[in-house]
Amino acid sequence: MWHLFGPNSASSYFRLEKAIANWKPTRIQTDSTTNFWTVYKKVADEHDHDLISKCVGDLDTSLLFVSAFIPLVRPV
Repeated sequence: MWHLFGPNSASSYFRLEKAIANWKPTRIQTDSTTNFWTVYKKVADEHDHDLISKCVGDLDTSLLFVSAFIPLVRPV
């Protein structure tokens, strides 16, 4: 135990802190273009979700409409 808290414990503690700090991931630098694309992606995803929901609803309606008239069409 003496080797952990001996006369050089302050320098050992400093080296340990430095080693732990080097393990931490570096922070990604952001700029105005990064912020723009983040907001753009969020808005585009919302727009795409709304568009797909509308198209699926329209497709369901179209399939129901067509399926109602299939028995009326007879092959020649």
